[in-house]
Amino acid sequence: MATKEFESVRCVGNQNLSVSQSSQIINVLYPTEITDDMTDEQRKKRQINKILLAVQTNISENNSKCNNLTIGERIKDAITPLYNYKKHTDGKKGSKTGSAVDLGKCDDQLCVMDFDIKKDLSDEKITEIRNQIIENLPSNVGLVKTAHGGLHVYLDRDGYPLKNNSQIKIIKTDNFDVDIFAHNDENQRLVVLPKSTYKPQENNQRKTLKYEDLNNMKEKKNLATLNDVLDIYGIDLRAQFEEEKPIINNDGKLRKMRKEFADLLVDGICHLQIHNDAQKVEREITLLCLFTGLNGLAFVEGLQEEEIKQYIDDAYNKVQAQNNLTENAIQNWELKRSRFYSKANPWVLQKIVKYHNPQ
Repeated sequence: MATKEFESVRCVGNQNLSVSQSSQIINVLYPTEITDDMTDEQRKKRQINKILLAVQTNISENNSKCNNLTIGERIKDAITPLYNYKKHTDGKKGSKTGSAVDLGKCDDQLCVMDFDIKKDLSDEKITEIRNQIIENLPSNVGLVKTAHGGLHVYLDRDGYPLKNNSQIKIIKTDNFDVDIFAHNDENQRLVVLPKSTYKPQENNQRKTLKYEDLNNMKEKKNLATLNDVLDIYGIDLRAQFEEEKPIINNDGKLRKMRKEFADLLVDGICHLQIHNDAQKVEREITLLCLFTGLNGLAFVEGLQEEEIKQYIDDAYNKVQAQNNLTENAIQNWELKRSRFYSKANPWVLQKIVKYHNPQ
């Protein structure tokens, strides 16, 4: 397999490395020194590495600075008062009944996962579900019990891509749904803080509900990442950024691939590392990318309908056997195969081989 000098540099994030250590490692993997005996192409690649190293160092420094601060320090300049037992500001003042943080005014790496437990459950059941959620979470998170017994979990994005300030119901279960609130643009995104009180307007309820700090959340720092928690639930939001443009004919249908070519591509995906997910899918093989290509083998020419399933199964088995899967990829192989069954484009395999095994 041919090696490449240039690859995208992933964010170091919450690894136990200093910025200088991570830069040293990147320097070894992606050298920047230019010598007189280099070809123009080699010089160009080293120049690209220099730019990438500068960008990566800046990102790592900024992220490291943010995550080394406590949550309290990260939100102190973005807190707004709440009045009249409401969860939002409407310009009307009265009795101050709480406060909220506007994530749109915080650093762009702080985010909150909102676990909204079904309100029609008994108090005992809500408590049981909330405790189970907490038990499954990493320890280094900020925890706030919401007014209806749900949970706000403060995390660090660590560069995880999101489309907007609110990602609604990214997880849906029988007992709870999960939203993500973040600073993706400058628009307001309020999250109610502990010690705030709230009176529901629906059903003429008079009961006053409270937001409670569960673990001295404002003192938490070096937070777990959003991806850490999404991995627990087998969720990969990068899928919304990873759609591969199909190669289509003039009639708008996906162009079929010759079987001989498909066989070569499957054979060419070997001795590679396969990830459950990654920051830069175009330079790291993820299950989503791989499975989209393998499922696309249904569009190979010359196969009878009854042969397609066996052909795809054989390809899955061959790729799984002849590559190096990360631990997360092994654990999520069957789950992600089932989840991504409807994504199909055989030409993704050509992209994988082109980038990772060009010989």
